Amino acid sequence: QMTAADILKIAMPKIDRQLVDQGLEGRLVSTVHDEVVLEMPPSEVTAVKRIVEQAFNGLLEGLPLIVEAKVGADWGRMEGI
Repeated sequence: QMTAADILKIAMPKIDRQLVDQGLEGRLVSTVHDEVVLEMPPSEVTAVKRIVEQAFNGLLEGLPLIVEAKVGADWGRMEGI
């Protein structure tokens, strides 16, 4: 069985590669428990969200992984998107 940490180790390089390949400014910053933290200009939020969803989609055959995305200037002002 895979843990959240194992899943992140597989997804993060995929996310990083797509950010670079698509010429986006968004960048992986950190992980917090089972979450990835990214920084990006507001204009890239939709594109980066799609990249993150695609990176996690299909990682575990037959087991859907639900991606919840939040955006905000800091932790106290995060809102779901």
